[in-house]
Amino acid sequence: MEKTYKMLTAGVIVCKVLAWIFSVFCIIAGIVVFIIGGKPATPEMPAVPRAFGLLWILMGVLYFFFLSVASEAISLLLEIRHATKKASV
Repeated sequence: MEKTYKMLTAGVIVCKVLAWIFSVFCIIAGIVVFIIGGKPATPEMPAVPRAFGLLWILMGVLYFFFLSVASEAISLLLEIRHATKKASV
């Protein structure tokens, strides 16, 4: 019986979609925090330093990088499996 590894194929798509969603969200949030940073929303709340905005942007870039690498690694493993299966037949 042949294994199809449908979940790994779906995992590639999920990783790519999550990479874009997380990166866009983190970068937008980082820009907003960087622009608004240093000003408290209300007098009772402490001010958020602008450095947190840069940290959010960096997190967005790192999320995108690591999820993209995971997606490509899964794709590579599936291609290796397909090539070795094809060569053995």
